[in-house]
Amino acid sequence: MEFNLFLIILSWNSIQSLSGKDVKIILREFEEFIPDLANLLPKKGKTYRYINDKKESAIVVDHKEIMFIELKNQTIPSLRLLKTTKFSFPTVVVDIGAIRFVTNGADIMRPGITQISEEVTEANLVVILEEKNKTPISVGQSKYDAVDLKNMNAGKCIRNLHYLTDEWWNFRP
Repeated sequence: MEFNLFLIILSWNSIQSLSGKDVKIILREFEEFIPDLANLLPKKGKTYRYINDKKESAIVVDHKEIMFIELKNQTIPSLRLLKTTKFSFPTVVVDIGAIRFVTNGADIMRPGITQISEEVTEANLVVILEEKNKTPISVGQSKYDAVDLKNMNAGKCIRNLHYLTDEWWNFRP
């Protein structure tokens, strides 16, 4: 496993310093969901974008902790950020049987969901929590709103974008 992590680190093509304008864009997009974000992201200097060979990137503060991930023109919060700060993103809770599938990258299927917050809307970000401790295990994009999800019995509901054990979780600047 360490060998794969080493390969991931070597695959970063470039590192760019984010401008104050770039940081403000991220703040505006996520401050309603992460109340303490202004204190976590410095407005000047010390915020970097690590770009990989797939043109995806990680937003990192002070070359230490990954805060956000940019995938195909979509910015999402990292699980490391969500595990260390309060957030108000829409959530779904999955049962214990779904955890191993979700944390290996599978999309979230309706039978594995036990709770759905009313704030879930189609095409927006959703944080997937495990049932026992309600800790984040994945960030996804909902294919349906909360009402439709509650009325479903089967099928894929949420596209898994970032999960425990993926390259972003294992990333260390």
